[in-house]
Amino acid sequence: MKGELKIPGYSSYLHPIDSHLILGIGRENQVKLSLFDVTDPKNPKEVSRYDLASEYYSAAMDNHHAFLQDPKYKVFFLPGSRGGYIFSYEANTLSLVKALESSTVKRGLYLNDYMYIVSDIGITSFKEGTWEKVGEFTYEKKETPEPTIMPLQPVPLPVEIKNQSSESSTLKQ
Repeated sequence: MKGELKIPGYSSYLHPIDSHLILGIGRENQVKLSLFDVTDPKNPKEVSRYDLASEYYSAAMDNHHAFLQDPKYKVFFLPGSRGGYIFSYEANTLSLVKALESSTVKRGLYLNDYMYIVSDIGITSFKEGTWEKVGEFTYEKKETPEPTIMPLQPVPLPVEIKNQSSESSTLKQ
């Protein structure tokens, strides 16, 4: 280990943003994001921090697939227990760009200058740069038919009777 930095809380996921910046995702009472400058590995510094008030969990803390970075726009997507969040790290400062409130947000992806936020109920798209909402698709809810309950028919079972002479006989009902 070349260096260390003592800060409150912890980072359970570390993601290299570029050659000298590392993003830490963890907790200190709530979800905490920290941007670390590791230009001098012997002397790392926390250069920016963002506390997500009212968020106590992000899937990115346990699963790196939940995290998405778009270096072109210097943003990243983070799902939370109450919604999905797009953050900027422009000028080495963490700032919230867009928040989507929904407890079912799972993942984000970007394609051709659009950010798509995927949830259990649909997909919402935003134009990167302006962050204007440009579309929304809701999954079709299929009607589930009521289950048919079939009456049970009694099935005769063989009954074994033992007598005192330890002989057994089988009777059919």
